[in-house]
Amino acid sequence: MKQSVAASGFQWLSVVYEHVWRVKDLAFHHEDPFDRLLIAQADIEDLTFVTRDSRIKAYSIPLLDA
Repeated sequence: MKQSVAASGFQWLSVVYEHVWRVKDLAFHHEDPFDRLLIAQADIEDLTFVTRDSRIKAYSIPLLDA
């Protein structure tokens, strides 16, 4: 699986302490803890978040509608 991810031009992003720590500062627009962690990662790593979830639009991160 890792080979197909890399072959597609994607990179694995590990969860690090800073990502977890950032979750506590997020506004509670979204209740799903995993989505909140992904939002924190996108925020810290300056990544675009791809989603169909309209609740994530409440966060100030770059979004791409899926």
